[in-house]
Amino acid sequence: MLDGLADKRVNIKDLATSEFEGKKVLDFDPRRDITERDWYNIQVELGVLAQEIDTDGHTQEQDNFSIFAINARLLAGLSGKELPITYPKDLYAFYFDHIADVRKDPEEGILSEDFYFLKNLFPERFANIPIEPGDFAQITKAITGNTSNIVYTAVEALSTFPLLAPELNITTKDYDQINGLASAWRRENRYWNLAAGAANTRLLFPDNSLIIEESDWPHFKSKLRSFRQPGASRNFASLARDLTILSAHDARIADQGILIILDHPKLEKANMPIPIRRGF
Repeated sequence: MLDGLADKRVNIKDLATSEFEGKKVLDFDPRRDITERDWYNIQVELGVLAQEIDTDGHTQEQDNFSIFAINARLLAGLSGKELPITYPKDLYAFYFDHIADVRKDPEEGILSEDFYFLKNLFPERFANIPIEPGDFAQITKAITGNTSNIVYTAVEALSTFPLLAPELNITTKDYDQINGLASAWRRENRYWNLAAGAANTRLLFPDNSLIIEESDWPHFKSKLRSFRQPGASRNFASLARDLTILSAHDARIADQGILIILDHPKLEKANMPIPIRRGF
């Protein structure tokens, strides 16, 4: 009965853990792929922009800084990095007042964007911002039926107000429309747009397949390298954020905002006793 057993012996612990023992190598991992030089450039550029931006009147530069700061903080958190950020003077007051302007005239901006900035830049003060009865209707109107807005603005709206999901009524039809843009982006060599569109699509439709292909990754990484220089760190952080979402084990909009889980949860090793070999 014992013939041949010597060739079939296995470690009983391996039976319990082998499936999860090999860690999947992410196509992009901020812990591995963002260098100390990158972090230095990001912090320097954030500091320069904070000093240059004037919050007296709305300009695109204020929003650019806010998006840059949010992306940089997200990447730093996932990488276990400390990233002190100094905000432009009166930035909170600016967005708080701008919400009132947009409520009066929707042409002044996108209401969900201002709320998104305030929630992510000033989370400790966000709960004190009043939500008016017409706010959700205005946000929904700005998004519904506009595919390009669904890709970007819906992510901001839903990660700020998860309860908006039923009102926005984003469906697989919207996914198919966004997916249809991928071919055009490839054909036009707009891989930065493809990464951004695909990342936000994953957040909106976490259970659907990604709209990217394996052959896209060399183009993504080439574009990222082109941003690896002083003065281009805002673009670097934006693309790095998108590649992180596309690579992660899981990425979706949860109750508290955008949730990113980089690694597959490891199966805890079973506490199984190892048989003691006894002599015969």
